[in-house]
Amino acid sequence: MKIGSLIVRSGHAALAIASLAASATAQAQEAKPETQGGDIVVTARLRAEDLQDVPAAISAFSADELKKQSIQGLENLAAATPGLSFQSIGGTYQAPVIRGLAQIDQTGAIGNVGVFIDGIYLNNRSGLEFGFMDLARVEVVKGPQSALYGRNTFSGAINYVTPDPSMDAVSGTMTGEVGDHGRRSIQGALNLPLAPGVAIRAWGGIGAFDGTIRNLRDGKDIGGYSKRSNWGAALRLEPDERATIQLFFTRSDFDEDQAPYSFIPTASNNCGSQSTGPQGARNTLYCGQVPYSGTVDLNNTEASGLTGHQIITYGKASYDLDFATLSGTLGYTRASFGQNNDGTGSAAAISTPLSAGSIYSQQTFGQTVGNASHEWSYDLKLTSQSDQALRWILGVYHYDSSVSDGLLSYYTLLNQINSRVLGFARGGTSDLKGWAVYGMGEYDFDEALTLSLEGRYSWDRQHYQGLASVSSAVGDAKYNYFTPKGTLKYTFAPGTMAWASAGKGYKVGGFNSNAAGLAQFSFDPETNWTYELGLKSALFDDKLVIAGSLFYIDWSNIQVQGAIPSSTLAVVQNSKGATSKGIEWESTYYFTPNLWLRGAFALMDPKYKKGTLDAEVAAACGEIPGSTVTVRGCSTDVGGNQLARTTKRQVNIAGNWTLPDLLGDFDFYARADYSFQQSKHSTSLNQDEQGDIELVNAQIGLQSEHLTISAWVKNLFDTKYLARVTTVPSTADGAPLTGVTQSRSYPGERRTIGLRATYSF
Repeated sequence: MKIGSLIVRSGHAALAIASLAASATAQAQEAKPETQGGDIVVTARLRAEDLQDVPAAISAFSADELKKQSIQGLENLAAATPGLSFQSIGGTYQAPVIRGLAQIDQTGAIGNVGVFIDGIYLNNRSGLEFGFMDLARVEVVKGPQSALYGRNTFSGAINYVTPDPSMDAVSGTMTGEVGDHGRRSIQGALNLPLAPGVAIRAWGGIGAFDGTIRNLRDGKDIGGYSKRSNWGAALRLEPDERATIQLFFTRSDFDEDQAPYSFIPTASNNCGSQSTGPQGARNTLYCGQVPYSGTVDLNNTEASGLTGHQIITYGKASYDLDFATLSGTLGYTRASFGQNNDGTGSAAAISTPLSAGSIYSQQTFGQTVGNASHEWSYDLKLTSQSDQALRWILGVYHYDSSVSDGLLSYYTLLNQINSRVLGFARGGTSDLKGWAVYGMGEYDFDEALTLSLEGRYSWDRQHYQGLASVSSAVGDAKYNYFTPKGTLKYTFAPGTMAWASAGKGYKVGGFNSNAAGLAQFSFDPETNWTYELGLKSALFDDKLVIAGSLFYIDWSNIQVQGAIPSSTLAVVQNSKGATSKGIEWESTYYFTPNLWLRGAFALMDPKYKKGTLDAEVAAACGEIPGSTVTVRGCSTDVGGNQLARTTKRQVNIAGNWTLPDLLGDFDFYARADYSFQQSKHSTSLNQDEQGDIELVNAQIGLQSEHLTISAWVKNLFDTKYLARVTTVPSTADGAPLTGVTQSRSYPGERRTIGLRATYSF
């Protein structure tokens, strides 16, 4: 889509918001507004700083903003954040993508974006959702954060920040919500000062949702969850003015439907190579706009979605030494998840032979098992006072981690739905241990010019044990690496500054369980250098707040699918790399303290470098041993193509209007949000189009000091869209030898409405 038409479409969607702003400005009283930067303090650089003063691209959302935008998960967060997108495979292998650096190995245990809760790394990709957590804010930090955050912040980091227990007074909140499609939830938090210098905060929440996509097999809606819950507590001790101790525990539980999806019949394939299999002549790929289907036909009895739990606990202590603060953190996480998905999506599959005379049916199930993890982490750092020209941080970090996963594919016997015969397996357990020393120095040369240097040297060790199909697959690797970052900041005037930065991102290598004893058993680390220019300013007496950045990313030694000679297997290997360049922009105009309009966009261009080979498409292109492809129509050389599962353009527009004291002590507010995400391609061949996603959410409410009552609607215009498209081998057509693939489309959530009431004291 061209930028001009994108702006026109965005303008239509935002017309109501702009009209509201124009008509209400004359009514609202004049006063100096609160700027976004004044509202949110972030800890993205390991110390508390005003958002608008940090020389980095950060999007931050307070607890109130999360509620008013109906942000209840990573998919909603991505829709509201320029430069961030998100997809998951039925709840497992969740993949936040920042600035187009999409994870190439979709089922790998390590992602490209690090997700943290209060600085504790979440090392299981199935446990990244924040659901019913008790949050003070969420921070999305763009660009590699390997210098301060360490491993697996290859393209950025997402921080979930919880409220500290307060010594001031008894306080609490209680929120109840009901909506259509069986949505119901209750959530609360209570803060109790127990004694001078002692306070505890406890919270809990649980909810259910039926989903919005009709499943033809049983006539019920699918795509929701029968249970999502979170509960926990934090204890804070302040023995004196210098010392602070905090203990934290939380547990999340999930019991979700399998993701709704449907298949395009392989007879509809219209491009790629030409091949002949059990069902006749076929093209290997589908090209063009993937059609939308608002209903699915899935076995929801034998199959299930994500189930499991996650525990996060930590202890923190700090002591003021006058010249600096000494602090330490001991953290522990444990998680276990699994799922069992219907891999066929057809009621007739169980009674249809896989091939002529076969004892197997076309019904398959994809199962994720043993997706368990645990980790101990230790962090000790010394942080200088912030009110001096030279500010610094020195730290040492250690972790001891284990992540296991098995991805299994099962055939079923003909007319025996409960039977299971293993057809394919991969996975294993990775034990990762490491030490790191890190530091940051920031110096103000004068009132205008500031230089900051960050760096981390890491020593990581990995031990791998294959679990899925080759139990003898054992590997060991060591990774020693340095990840620097430098930033130069110039303040033109109070409230206006620019910066230039360069930073390195690093992600460790790993092992392929199905390639034991071969050269392809292991793969190497991948790295990127990110270069950024940014600007932040508050203009016109702080009425206009802007933040923008230009970036260029050079991604080297990219971990992609590679081929094993004389084998049909594709495994993770390293190839040339990719680049991504673009611009991000956010601006908010405060017409009055009670009326504001916000616009944001991201334009990105993520491309594979010339000579990059992706064996994920080798079968479809007839490039595997024994292939029955007769006419090749594609190649594994994907240089110059857009990265799979990435978007090039995002737009977000939001507006909020408050009428003070409309009903006694109650203020009335109206809120609307528009988001646009340009279409993605499911593979590196760029042959299909997922379709653009344009959504409008709205909310109205009455808010007093203690009580807020709101009505909300998500997907106001009931837009039909595809949240995700994947391309999988069609075993019914003899894949992988025939190369015939089948496109699987995931319909997005339809319109939902609800009521929410929150009482605070």
